Amino acid sequence: MNPVRTIALVFLVWAPGCAPSPSGFEVVDDLAGDVQLADCRPIPPPVPGAPAQIVGTTDGGFLVNDAVGRRTWALTPERTVRFAVTYDREGPLGILDPQDVALFQDTLLAFADRPARRIRLIHRSGRDAGAIDLSFPPERVASWRDGLLIAATVLTRSQASILHYWSPATGVVALGVSPSDVRDPRMRALANLTLLLPLEHDAAVSVHQFIVSRAVHIDSEGRLDELSVPVLRGLADRIGRTPLPPYTEDELAEVATPALDALALPGGTGLWVLTRTGSVRGGFAEKAILRLGPDLKAQAGLRLPVNAGHLAPGSGPGLVVVVTDRDEWHECTAP
Repeated sequence: MNPVRTIALVFLVWAPGCAPSPSGFEVVDDLAGDVQLADCRPIPPPVPGAPAQIVGTTDGGFLVNDAVGRRTWALTPERTVRFAVTYDREGPLGILDPQDVALFQDTLLAFADRPARRIRLIHRSGRDAGAIDLSFPPERVASWRDGLLIAATVLTRSQASILHYWSPATGVVALGVSPSDVRDPRMRALANLTLLLPLEHDAAVSVHQFIVSRAVHIDSEGRLDELSVPVLRGLADRIGRTPLPPYTEDELAEVATPALDALALPGGTGLWVLTRTGSVRGGFAEKAILRLGPDLKAQAGLRLPVNAGHLAPGSGPGLVVVVTDRDEWHECTAP
C-alpha cells in the first residue's frame, strides 16, 4: 500500500427500503438512492502487524490485537498509541489463543482465551493481573457496566446460555440466552459466533455473525430482548441455510454473513455493521456497511469497493476506517 496516494472511490449509497421477510427479519432493498462519489483514502497503518481483532473503546479510540505478533495496542481517536502490551503463549502472561480483547476500567486488558477457558487480565503496564476461570470456552469479551460481558463458543447442544456477565461482586453469571439450534456441530458453532457491543444508557447488544439473523439487546438492568439483524436483499435467501458435510469451498462461501464486523456509533446510538451484499466485485465477495439505529433498524448503507474485514473508528464525524484482507487501512465516508 502507498500511504501517500489518495483516491476517490465510488460508493453506491442508499436509503434503505425495507420489506418484511417470511422469517421475520428486516430485508434491505438495494440501492434505492443515488450513486455518489465518496472520498476514501489509504492511510498508514497506525501500528505494525496483522490485526486479528479491532475493538472500539468508549472514548472513541480502539484496540488492535495482533495475535501472531502477540501484541495489543490501545489507540486514541487520533490513532496515536496510548499504550501497548506484549503477551506470551505460556507463563504468567500466557494466552493460548486470544479470540477477543476488551479494555476494562481503562487499566486492564481482558483477553478471551478459548482453549484455556479463561479471561486473562493484563495491566496496561504489562504486568500480570490474574485470570477469570470459566466453565465454558469464551469467544468474545466486552467491557460493560461494572464488569465484563462474555460470549461462549457453542460446542454442544447442552450449553444453556451463550451470554454471561462477570463482575468482582457477582462472579460469572449466565444470562440465559439460548444458542441458535443448528444440527451440525460445526455449523452450530458458526451460527453462534457473536459480536458484543456497548450502546447508550448502559445497554449492550450481542449480534450473531453468520447463518442466522439474530441479535440480543440487553438493557442497563440486564433485561433481554430478542431482535433481528437487517439483511441485504442479496443475502436474504441464505439466512438459516447450512451446507451438509463434507463442505466445499463454494458451499462455505454461500453461508449468510449478516455481520462480519460491527462498531458502535459515537455515543452508542446505534451500530455500523459490515456485511456481504451477495454480489461479487473484483474477484471478492462484495461488502457493505449498514448503519443501524439503537433498535437495530437499518437507517442507511453504502457498498465498499475494497475487501474489508474490520471496522475501526474514523478520525472525525461521519468517517469510518476499514481494514482489508491485505491489512490495508482506508478511511472512508460512513453511511
